Amino acid sequence: MFGFLETNLAGGSIDARTVFVVKVAAEEIFTNFVRHNDSDSESISIELEISAESVVLRLVDRGVDPFDPATQPDRNTPRREDEAWEGGFGLHLVRSLADELSYECENREMKVTVVKDLGD
Repeated sequence: MFGFLETNLAGGSIDARTVFVVKVAAEEIFTNFVRHNDSDSESISIELEISAESVVLRLVDRGVDPFDPATQPDRNTPRREDEAWEGGFGLHLVRSLADELSYECENREMKVTVVKDLGD
């Protein structure tokens, strides 16, 4: 996955911050797909569309139970050292870095699309 991203984001036309955001988003979404998909499917695909206006990252996982990540609350980081850490920080991180984040779940296929505008 990282080789694919490196190859397709290289070339100097995309600023370092956007490259960072796309890589973080890809890693967090991929990790969630692997962690939460209990099916035998090993098929996760990644697509990248680059235009003059934006970078669009799309990951697709197959064989998933219906789930709408948009219904999950944002997570706050613990305020004190003794407070327990909860999950959900990856989703929170992607939401805070991306300009757009959308989900589609149909026919046991989850599509997550992340848009990072260029020029920010």
